[in-house]
Amino acid sequence: MGGSMGRALVPDADGSSKRYFEQMWESLIADFTAHPDLWPASMELFMQAQRQPELRAALAEGTAQGRRGMAAILESVPEDEVPEASVRTLGTVHVALLSGVVIQCLSDPATAPSAAEVLQGLHGLADLAR
Repeated sequence: MGGSMGRALVPDADGSSKRYFEQMWESLIADFTAHPDLWPASMELFMQAQRQPELRAALAEGTAQGRRGMAAILESVPEDEVPEASVRTLGTVHVALLSGVVIQCLSDPATAPSAAEVLQGLHGLADLAR
């Protein structure tokens, strides 16, 4: 998945990363469709982890790394330079959004959101949060 997203959002000449963020989401959604067996396996792993403390600890560590990695991609900085506040906010929210979109793509691919719809929804949420 990391290869699909790239390691940074490269800004346009005007300083905007919007186009690259949308391309990242297009790649992610295409990846969900291209690898339909991978994502249910991840969900099954989560369910197994609820009954196996060692697996749950490993999954928690992987989730923490995912949050940090996602924040690094979104902030265009190396993972070891991501502030903890960004991991807990930007990384956590983006991983939650990613998980929800995966579930929608798996459960009803015909009506799952497009990258443009994900971005439009984020704009609406940002307006509400102001």
